Amino acid sequence: MKIFSAFLLAGFVAPVLQPVVAADIDLVGIAEVRGFVQGATGSPVLSDIPYQFSAFVQTSNDGAVTGNLKFPDGTLLGMPRDFGDPPYIEDHFATVSELTAAYPNGTYTVQLTTVHDGNRDFVIAIPAGGYPSAPVLSNVAALATVNPNAPYTLQWTLTGGTANDVVVVQVHDNDTGNGPFKTPEPGKPGALDGTASSVVIPAGTLHPGSTYTLRVVHVKIAASGTGYATSFSARGSATEALLATTGKPVDARTVGVVVGTFFDQGTTGVPAPSSSPFQAQIFVDTDDDGVIDGSLKFPNGTSQSMPSRLPDAPYLELNFPTAAGMAGTFVPGTYTVSLNTVHNGKQVFSLPLPVQSFPAAPVFLEPAALGAVDPSKPLVVKWAPFPGGSAADYVQLDIESLDGSGVYQTEQPGVPTALDGTSTSTTVPAGILDPGAEYHASLIFGKVQLGSTD
Repeated sequence: MKIFSAFLLAGFVAPVLQPVVAADIDLVGIAEVRGFVQGATGSPVLSDIPYQFSAFVQTSNDGAVTGNLKFPDGTLLGMPRDFGDPPYIEDHFATVSELTAAYPNGTYTVQLTTVHDGNRDFVIAIPAGGYPSAPVLSNVAALATVNPNAPYTLQWTLTGGTANDVVVVQVHDNDTGNGPFKTPEPGKPGALDGTASSVVIPAGTLHPGSTYTLRVVHVKIAASGTGYATSFSARGSATEALLATTGKPVDARTVGVVVGTFFDQGTTGVPAPSSSPFQAQIFVDTDDDGVIDGSLKFPNGTSQSMPSRLPDAPYLELNFPTAAGMAGTFVPGTYTVSLNTVHNGKQVFSLPLPVQSFPAAPVFLEPAALGAVDPSKPLVVKWAPFPGGSAADYVQLDIESLDGSGVYQTEQPGVPTALDGTSTSTTVPAGILDPGAEYHASLIFGKVQLGSTD
């Protein structure tokens, strides 16, 4: 658990990253996958309803609005969008004959209406053929006692896997449905092919005392389609197994009180105070919906509630037009955050806010370059050295889409790989950003003091 106390911030600088514009559609696919389960002993066996048909679209910038799947006989089936996701179809069948009866082999057309590229058709054939071999997980018994604080090497074997095949590994939390780990999609840096036999789940990815479903998928491309973006049909076999981590569940993973000054920086010029330049935040980081509600106790004994926001964690944000107004409310002293949690009961955190002035605002170097980013290449983000910056300070780069969804973030304080106040750059890996999309990049420079818990 990371507990930072008063976190004095030197600005929140937010230029807009604009990756170069690309086509609305990245990829269109039709896939037939059979599912297996593997226990602690024995080989994979077919699941209860093992056969799945899907037709899917990957977009670069939310560019696909509507879609239809045209069958070989001319019948049309709508491809719905759930919660703004690209058009998608998924059906499940108990037998392969039922799947084939519903979706016979032949030539299909995925018809899409896009935002920028008009109406686009992708012609994709599903030829006759069988399924590739199912991955066989190695040492499944060890999956019952995975140490979440150490890297875990997952291993499997494949029969007939080639460099032209695709392997995808996914881990989903059985309680929340969240997916803390997934290997990159085909074509992305780090993607796995059919010759792969292992992958490392980094330390800290999984949580103590949690149960997950692990899925390894082996896919062979059946046919390439036509259209202005990559399209194909494929058949695959997926093996699932349970994965459980050791330790006691930790509901509150990070607790912090943040008091800071905030700035905006465009693609030209220097940072200027934002519309709400003085801000205090009290936040809790939890990934398993384990924090119900809480309260903040000020040094003078007064309290303010932190109401339930399930499935999100409790959070307070207070904005002030002047530094004097914020200083009058958030005086130096010890702040107490009390949380009601699911697994750990009531937890109390003491967070001292020191007497200290705000550090200088971060300044992005080469901000104009952020207006034309090539997402297929690593992005080196640079900033000016922080006056008085030291290894005891904290720096974080955060990239969000314009709707506020997190895309990339360097580590939080207390993590060995977190950036410190002597840093002047970091690299965003290739493939993280989508072509043609816009993002906000925020750079935080903070003076951190660690807190304590009872």
